[in-house]
Amino acid sequence: MPTLPHLKERIRKAVLNAGFDLCGFTDVSPLPEETIERYRDWLQINETYLDYMGRNFEKRIKPALLVEGAKTVVVAAVNYFPAQHQNVSSYRISKYAYGADYHEVIKEKLFGVADEIPELKESKSLRVFTDSAPVAERFLAVRAGLGFIGKNNLLIVPGKGNYLFLGEIFTDLELEPDAPFTKQLCGSCTRCIDACPTKALRESFSIDIQHCISFQTNANKNETVIRLEKPCKQKWIWGCDICLDACPWNRFAKPTQEAAFAPNKELLSLSDDDWERMDETTFERIFANSSIRRPGFKKLKSNIETWKKKPCKRSNMK
Repeated sequence: MPTLPHLKERIRKAVLNAGFDLCGFTDVSPLPEETIERYRDWLQINETYLDYMGRNFEKRIKPALLVEGAKTVVVAAVNYFPAQHQNVSSYRISKYAYGADYHEVIKEKLFGVADEIPELKESKSLRVFTDSAPVAERFLAVRAGLGFIGKNNLLIVPGKGNYLFLGEIFTDLELEPDAPFTKQLCGSCTRCIDACPTKALRESFSIDIQHCISFQTNANKNETVIRLEKPCKQKWIWGCDICLDACPWNRFAKPTQEAAFAPNKELLSLSDDDWERMDETTFERIFANSSIRRPGFKKLKSNIETWKKKPCKRSNMK
């Protein structure tokens, strides 16, 4: 039987006090069959580029397989929308990389929550994740009542937008799940799809990874290839925020209260010439605590060179 409601609310309060903006609870039952079929269809198109997604397919669709003995997933979300944005250079990086590496920040916060709640700390199945394991984070967030998945394939929270990091606590505590978010509030809006300069977004709530600027400048371990379908004023050299910036729900986005996600001042002052002349020493100084350090300096420079050579039209590609 589920444990008493007061424990669940103690955990929720601890998560919010740790600096998260939202907290919800769900169980470890498999994802709905409709979601699984959409995921299978997506993999058929994109598995060549993200092969690890296919290798861990069963764990992604069946959360119980990820952590033995787990019964509950605590889903937490924190806003990272910055108070200041890049406006000096045409070279841009995604806002999620403005500050400290979110993987480290979120895990530290969630482990802190576990330390604060004795029942969680003693859980034999305690595991903490954030974008670092085969966890279907967005779908679990929907099931935990946080929001819905939009046409830009991101979690959208009404009243907050979609500049959000997600993190999860898996535990063997049996807590009552929150009511899932059941509405799809994109309606007829296609602003994110229309804004994408590579046409990576599809009307079917899907994304063609090989044409996604974020994938090409981040997860693609081979040569960066940007295939533009229409002009793009910004040269995205790490990630891409075009579909986020286009989303009307982000008119509600407010600057994050998390100091760790505040933008590096030197980063905001970089000119086009500064980016192009950047050496590894400067890179290490500016991005010492950023998630950009993972793929590293060479990948960033490769991305800059791609834009300097002028991205090609997709119609010219084989």
